[in-house]
Amino acid sequence: MNKREAERRARRIRAFREELSTLEVEGVLHLPAGEAARVSAHHDDLLARFSDAFDTDLNEGEARLSWGMRLVSLIGAVALCLAIFLFFNHYWDDFSTGLQIALVTLAPFLGWGITEFVARRFKTRYFTQLAALVAIACFVLNLYLLGEIYNITPSPYAFLVWGSFALFLGIRHDLDVIQGLGLASLGLFLGALLTKFAGFYWLHEVIAEFYLAAFALILLAPLLPFGWLKERRLTFYYIGMLGIFLLLLSLVTLSPDSLLPFDGKVVGWIYLIVALAAGGGALALCLRAGWGQGAYLAAGFLIVFLLLKYFDWFWDKWPAYVFFLVLGLLAIAVIAALRKLRLKGRARA
Repeated sequence: MNKREAERRARRIRAFREELSTLEVEGVLHLPAGEAARVSAHHDDLLARFSDAFDTDLNEGEARLSWGMRLVSLIGAVALCLAIFLFFNHYWDDFSTGLQIALVTLAPFLGWGITEFVARRFKTRYFTQLAALVAIACFVLNLYLLGEIYNITPSPYAFLVWGSFALFLGIRHDLDVIQGLGLASLGLFLGALLTKFAGFYWLHEVIAEFYLAAFALILLAPLLPFGWLKERRLTFYYIGMLGIFLLLLSLVTLSPDSLLPFDGKVVGWIYLIVALAAGGGALALCLRAGWGQGAYLAAGFLIVFLLLKYFDWFWDKWPAYVFFLVLGLLAIAVIAALRKLRLKGRARA
């Protein structure tokens, strides 16, 4: 059993206990005392083992605290990364070249060692995630500063190295955020590499179609017949969808370079249709599959996308009161449509 399976089982146990308690209060079901004690002892033993092995939450209060701890760990990691960067930035010119090379070489190994120590000492993913983010930041700083010292031409292969290191730490310690960072870095690497092979300078010319293809590969990767890919499929889906949605937003609103042989307005309209189809299709598939987080991501993309286009099209053309009146009416129409969709789902169920 891995961490995800343990978390799912723990949630089912908590839900079972709550529903059983409700049924007993309503007088619908009363388990015999011996069986109730046996079930409760078995669940207590499972939850204790899950907590020791995977740091799972034992109740809803712990689950809510876990979200706070996750957020604080991210904020703490950002603060520590900024502290490391500002330290090097402040004292860098005072160091000799040999000391500079030694520091940037040792930093990622020190970060990796601290990550391993924290993972074994505390056995909680929040401290481990914080340490892993700092180790990745040290590794990014390592390659960047070594490139500056030796005047190395920037290469997209840096994203491959950073992504591989992040994936290694994320898979080793089962950290979803770290795995997501690694996949995002690999997506940037594939997009930049395709840009380079096509004859463009990858650092200055962002050809959106190449990056769309890269994140589409990440999205489709779990379809391959490899067990470890299927176990982490949600992380692949998240990063693939997020990368595609962000790129489509940039194509429609910022008009980056495109391979399509049309002027900017035509390209914008083409990708507007593509964005609507991608967001609507992703939302429909996620709802059908029962994947709530993916549905939220797709719905969020559609809302942001439509709001941006609404402001772009009508803000300068309509009086302010008409603009917001129509926006409010549209919100009511969307709520009504979603309510109807929910009722249809209930009827089918």
